[in-house]
Amino acid sequence: MSIFRGELQAVGLKHIKIGSVQSAKSDDVDERLATFQTGNSRPLRVLGTCDGYLREEENLRRKIPNRIRGEWFKESIKLIDVMSERTRQYRNLLLMDHLLGKELTIDSLELVPTGDGLFNWQAMFEDVENRMGEGQNREEIVAASSLNLNPDCDFFGWYKGRKTRHYDPTYHLFFETEKKLFRLTGQFRHEGFDLPRLPYSVITRLKRLKPSSFSNPIIFTYVQIFNKALGGLLIDDIRLYF
Repeated sequence: MSIFRGELQAVGLKHIKIGSVQSAKSDDVDERLATFQTGNSRPLRVLGTCDGYLREEENLRRKIPNRIRGEWFKESIKLIDVMSERTRQYRNLLLMDHLLGKELTIDSLELVPTGDGLFNWQAMFEDVENRMGEGQNREEIVAASSLNLNPDCDFFGWYKGRKTRHYDPTYHLFFETEKKLFRLTGQFRHEGFDLPRLPYSVITRLKRLKPSSFSNPIIFTYVQIFNKALGGLLIDDIRLYF
């Protein structure tokens, strides 16, 4: 995340907390959320984050009405306006809640169907195939090619699943098409997104496009271009925390 001394967090459902984390690590937000969740019977989520200083956070608390106690507030028009204006996640979460028909939390995550329509896979396939036919090497192709977003899709944000003993973290990229919410899911072998695994649905789709050309050099090229495309999407101001 961007370096900052304080971060606005709005956590919860109808009761909302404005708090801060002191470091620039996104994982600190996960830890704060986990701490709050331990003592709360209802599922919590981060409604939005933004960069700021502690004094800005304190000034903001003084301006927000309906304080319950300490850093906790009742939902109000003023607080909703602040979250809508100062954070990018909040408006996206409202849209996803609407499309899903309920609040999107870690418990309802599996209700979001998976899909691979976020990117223009076929256009990239044809571009890679043509460049290989012209004799370009992998480095030249990766530098020149891009995995463009499908213009029929709206990208809402991403969520990092937890790493377990046997599995690497799963990343969910949420997008909307034809007024339906979908998620593109993939795994990564190393932090920093340097070696992603293409989602199984994407591999199946690529096999369906050109079975005769589905060879390791093309797969590896796809992985590198996929990685480059993700670098432009996995930014912290649209990271979601459940």
